[in-house]
Amino acid sequence: MAEVEEVITKYGAKEIRFFDDTFTLDIAHVEGVCRAMKGLRWRIPWTCLTKVTTVNLNMLKMMRKAGCWQVLFGLESADDYVLRCLGKGNSVEHNRCAVLWAKKAGLSVRGDFLMGSPWETKETFRGTVRFAKSLPLDFAHFNKFVPYPGTAIYKELVNKGHKIHFSRGSYINNHNDFIYIPQTFQEYEYRKLLNNAYKEFYLRPGYILRRFLSLRSLTEFTGQVSGALSVLSL
Repeated sequence: MAEVEEVITKYGAKEIRFFDDTFTLDIAHVEGVCRAMKGLRWRIPWTCLTKVTTVNLNMLKMMRKAGCWQVLFGLESADDYVLRCLGKGNSVEHNRCAVLWAKKAGLSVRGDFLMGSPWETKETFRGTVRFAKSLPLDFAHFNKFVPYPGTAIYKELVNKGHKIHFSRGSYINNHNDFIYIPQTFQEYEYRKLLNNAYKEFYLRPGYILRRFLSLRSLTEFTGQVSGALSVLSL
């Protein structure tokens, strides 16, 4: 909390994001942060990242009352087999319940999906996009699969003979260069599916209307226009 106060008073921060991969892992920690955020001299909005298996409705309501306005979930896939292979520990039902709880608590929700793992097929890829569209998500990221060194998947791929070079394309949102392409995909297919996932999600008339009606400032409006132009350019 000393760091929170420092970035507010010294650097003029208007919002806080807790970059803890699983912010809600320890309920006592969450309760402590919420009490402290409510006790600040300033009412400052904040966001966090976490897993769907470590939240419940009451916890999310508590976070909302303490100023949290958005939670980011690593949903990854809409296929239970792919989720098991990724070792996520969650299921498609976990994903759906957590998003619905967060919305019921009054939170904005961003869902991140991991597209193109070794177990991905075109069918599971398209199923994940359909799943994202079926949820009341405010934002969705469809990130390409990058097998980073030190991970079990990286070791498995190398042991199978894959040559993985990180000189280009290691950024998850870079759709121009690929470090790994699923065996059932051609490179052009993979790129097209990734780009189309964003277009399918963000260019829906109903979604555009909801975003427009939710705007509260000129800054939000310009940000949404910039985002729309980025999607259109894919």
